[in-house]
Amino acid sequence: MIRSTRVVSGDAVLAVDHAGVNGGGPDVLFVHATGFCRGVWIPVVAEAARLGAAMSIQLMDQRAHGGSVGSGVTDWWQLGSDVGRVVGGRRPIGVGHSSGGAALAMAELLAPGTFRSLVLIEPILPPPPLGRSDDHPLAKSASKRRSSFESREAAALNYRGRGAFAGWDERALRGYLSCGLTGNGPARLACDPEDEAEFYRTAESHGAYLRLGELQVPTKVVFGSATEPFAPSFFIDIADRIPGAETIEVSGANHFVPMQKPRLVAAIIATTLEEYGNDSSRR
Repeated sequence: MIRSTRVVSGDAVLAVDHAGVNGGGPDVLFVHATGFCRGVWIPVVAEAARLGAAMSIQLMDQRAHGGSVGSGVTDWWQLGSDVGRVVGGRRPIGVGHSSGGAALAMAELLAPGTFRSLVLIEPILPPPPLGRSDDHPLAKSASKRRSSFESREAAALNYRGRGAFAGWDERALRGYLSCGLTGNGPARLACDPEDEAEFYRTAESHGAYLRLGELQVPTKVVFGSATEPFAPSFFIDIADRIPGAETIEVSGANHFVPMQKPRLVAAIIATTLEEYGNDSSRR
């Protein structure tokens, strides 16, 4: 059974779903990428359940996304603070994709010991030069994004197999449609295109890259072999700066690893849970 809550973080109210998988177990927090919502993790959770993983999950919507309300981002350190508010002292395993991965890393930097371990999937932690990018190509694309559809099915037809949605597991698409759009007749994007654009404009100014050496939590950095507009070397460099971090390259995936390869991501999470259970110092 899913239990939904709201968490106040500064000028935002964050939507969080809670559920037990296979009877529950260690807490695992999932944080999605820019422009999406908590529902994209549905196939990953389903595959983890099939693999026998027992966990208590929290799926959060980042500010200005999904069911969260209030202000958008002006500084990505806000995303780290948001994650810290959702965690609330539980010390979960953190699983984050893209800006969600960066948010987890920043939450741990802001408050060391927030997480027991991290699975960072293509985290956006860019090196210098740092600064706001008003001309960021993804910001320009987001500002022009179609924001409404006649129905959710019309949106599904528009997205399926195209652009960022190419190669997605159908369950991930359905999960996105469940919380990435609002309205039961005409449907609108829950993440306003201008809010999404601001995420991209501020993506290269936070400077968390310069502090990665401070992370003292077991970390896996996961990336696709066909990642773009980055390259595997971008994420290998990030992992090299995190003490003891492990790198995992996913063959045939691009930036959207969780939506394209949910069973593989689930297997990584299941392994992380096994490591947690085998380390008595973390109990």
